Amino acid sequence: MSDRRARIVLVLCGFNIAVLQFFLVKELSSLLLATEIALTLVTTAYFAGFSVGYLVAHRLSPQTLARIALAAFFLHLALPFLPRTIVGLFYSWDLRAFVPVVLTAVAVFGGTAFYSIFLPRLVERAAIGAVPFRVYMTFEVLGMLGGLVITFLLADAPFAVVYAASAAALIAILHFTTGPHLWGRATAAVLAPFALMQALAFEQLDFASTAYAYRNIYDFSELKTVESAHSLY
Repeated sequence: MSDRRARIVLVLCGFNIAVLQFFLVKELSSLLLATEIALTLVTTAYFAGFSVGYLVAHRLSPQTLARIALAAFFLHLALPFLPRTIVGLFYSWDLRAFVPVVLTAVAVFGGTAFYSIFLPRLVERAAIGAVPFRVYMTFEVLGMLGGLVITFLLADAPFAVVYAASAAALIAILHFTTGPHLWGRATAAVLAPFALMQALAFEQLDFASTAYAYRNIYDFSELKTVESAHSLY
């Protein structure tokens, strides 16, 4: 991978980290009623994800990373609906005490863990070319800032739009970093239809997962969406 592509990958990683953290804060605050538990879980998951990614970054073969990347892609597509489904499922099993633990694991592996793998790997690869760590780190931080800006600018747009941009960024990351070990130059073309299907069905999946959670948490029998907003709050 060229140095230019490496910098693009880090920008895209930072972008997705920011978008996913915004989503996880919003989602867990909604499910856990904006309590201190929600804030603690998101903060813990954020730093734990970085620790996990940095820990395994140098231990993964290209083939293993490609498999993890593929799993991360489908987890990414499921993430907007997964926390609600998990909460609803655990409430139906009367295992609500385990909800914070499971949501933390989802936030760790769905948030920062995968994206934090690339910075140490790219820094190690660039050591021969004497590219300073701070240079690559700067590009990842710039990507995070870009993710926050995009999220704010699209505050009035449906969240499906923001998430579609995030899915496109992930496809580009996979194409640049693991493509040769997946489907080569066709990696982006193979994965794009799955992201498109998720985007087209986003509204239906969003309602179904929300309804499932409310049905099991609050024992509501009839559910109807009165108003929905992608709020920065």
